[in-house]
Amino acid sequence: MDYALIETFIVVCEVRNLTKAANLLYKTQPTISNRIVMLEKFLGFSLFTRHKGKQEVELTPKGENFLPIAKQLFILYREIEAENSTTANTLTVSTTSSYKIPIATDICKLLLKNGQDKIILYTYQTTESYNLIANKKVDVALVSRRENVQGVNCETMFGEKYFVVKYNKKPAKIKRISTKHLDIHKEIFQHWDNDFDLWHRHCFNNEQPIIQIDSCNALKEFLYDTDYWTIIQSSSLFSLQKEISLQLYELTDPPPERKCYLLTNTFADKSNLYLVKKFKELLKMYAVENAYCEKI
Repeated sequence: MDYALIETFIVVCEVRNLTKAANLLYKTQPTISNRIVMLEKFLGFSLFTRHKGKQEVELTPKGENFLPIAKQLFILYREIEAENSTTANTLTVSTTSSYKIPIATDICKLLLKNGQDKIILYTYQTTESYNLIANKKVDVALVSRRENVQGVNCETMFGEKYFVVKYNKKPAKIKRISTKHLDIHKEIFQHWDNDFDLWHRHCFNNEQPIIQIDSCNALKEFLYDTDYWTIIQSSSLFSLQKEISLQLYELTDPPPERKCYLLTNTFADKSNLYLVKKFKELLKMYAVENAYCEKI
């Protein structure tokens, strides 16, 4: 059974619309219709009920029964393709700025050491990354928020703890501190994700900090004043510690861990499957080897 027929069937099942399926697969609508007809002839029964003059379709009872089988075949086909030598020589990666250093850059370095020819690394916001993945403009993306976007696979990779940090020429071992003992007027606030913002408003009674920044690059300039403090995710902390001496504090009332999600196109081109699989494997290994909470 041809891979393209199975892929097309699953896409149509997901969107229940021939035009939308054509857009997701970058094919014409007649091509999608022809593939469905070919698959139905191969199987010997109808998969969809079509309404004249409409692009929407409904699964027949036999189509419903075939769907789980098709998904198993699709996974098997993808695994076989991913093991074959890739014909693509470029991997395009998108990441939010908070994951660019060191996570995204470190994974890209590992890929280059493993013989990858070319890597293109972009910095985009989460919503942009979802759109780029859906439209096959990038191959993989690191984001901090889960969204439901057709054609995009979102997988949780790891979670990170937060730490309070202050400048200190001679830092001691990690201390513990409560938000009750933190002066919000001396906070350098960074928006990490929506969960963090909810936690922050709750802990500080909706009081707003005076200083807000949108990148870690500006952070060290404020931290040189020993009265200022910030809350930072552990992976970003590693890079910052190379540039400035910091005292670390664990929060007794911490925010939820910040999740890192990997986005891939559910129906990515076969030529990119090997590279995408390799990136995911290296990212999983990296997360384990750099067990942020324990390493600090």
